Amino acid sequence: MAKVSIYRHKRDGMLHLRFTNAGTHASRALSIKVSDSQWDGKKVINHPNAQEMNLALTAILTKAQMELLNVVNTMPTRFAHPSVIRDKVCDVVFPAGEVVAPVRKFIDIMSEFRDAHDKKSTRMVYSTTIGILERYDLNATCETINGRWLSDFRTWLSRRGYSTNYRAIQERNIRAAFNYAIDNEYTTNYPFRKWKVEVGNARPRDITPEELRRIYAIGSWYSDIFTLQFLLMGINLVDMYNLTKSNFKRGRIQYTRQKTGKWYDVKVHPMAAAILEKYPPSDSHLIGLFDQWSFEWFKKKFNRELQSLEMSVHMTSYVTRYSFASIADSIDIPPSTIARCLGHTEMDVKRVTLGYIHQEQRKVDEANEKVIDFVFNGIY
Repeated sequence: MAKVSIYRHKRDGMLHLRFTNAGTHASRALSIKVSDSQWDGKKVINHPNAQEMNLALTAILTKAQMELLNVVNTMPTRFAHPSVIRDKVCDVVFPAGEVVAPVRKFIDIMSEFRDAHDKKSTRMVYSTTIGILERYDLNATCETINGRWLSDFRTWLSRRGYSTNYRAIQERNIRAAFNYAIDNEYTTNYPFRKWKVEVGNARPRDITPEELRRIYAIGSWYSDIFTLQFLLMGINLVDMYNLTKSNFKRGRIQYTRQKTGKWYDVKVHPMAAAILEKYPPSDSHLIGLFDQWSFEWFKKKFNRELQSLEMSVHMTSYVTRYSFASIADSIDIPPSTIARCLGHTEMDVKRVTLGYIHQEQRKVDEANEKVIDFVFNGIY
């Protein structure tokens, strides 16, 4: 049964009319804002204008309840989305010109979501999507974005020459902002419930065992670092740069990945140990070589050296991660174990089955040794 009530939004303190129906809800902001200590769940308290504010709220709620009865009696509402009911009621309760807080634009919510992230690179990714939305539909709201809107948005991007994977990134960013909006009770609309993000075939980013051996044989600082990345199961470059002596304990490197916060525990193969010995640790880095560069400068220098090599793919530091996974798959290491080597969640492979399997670090260690022996010793 459709209902209407008043509630306070926890994030901004704004009072809202909340319309509930069919197990979900929609709201309309009012021009009244109070702190948590000034709202008891039904009325304003501890506020110098509490009496006047409560009279106004009572009048609004009574009028909304009366109009809700009219709506229920004149249209089928059993399965109606509360946003439909809200709009019909509010058209009467708030005639043109009456002050009501405006419905927020989606790009404003997405900007708030972007600004909640600490990493500059993450904020830049969402800023790109916001810029695209400003050109496509500046006034879109959480309520106006639906499956048809997403379909038209995808077509709009496609006609402007954007690739399938680029379009997928924008759709995922919009989806992430919608999840944020729902978590913060800005909306109950979720257009991605039946929407599938299309992903195209990415260009190859892995190299062959023969190419890995060629790079290892160079013996320079950059080939050593690249090989060490591979030997440590495709460790991300920034995580390798940030390693210190405290991360190397009892023949294992243990660290938290900066990008995901995932904990890694990697057995150091003798080949990896030999490379580490060539670059003794300092007070700041496990690999003392890194002391002479900031991370950004090191990354540019490292990738520039890699790209000078003639390989079958465009070379970057990320090639080691793809190569490890592809080679592991080629020698029949199970996808579930590969996922754990890369730090992916079990859910990415099978949502339920792996939850019943006792997770043994031994399997990850053996998988890493098997890949290394195949590449550098020809053992399979």
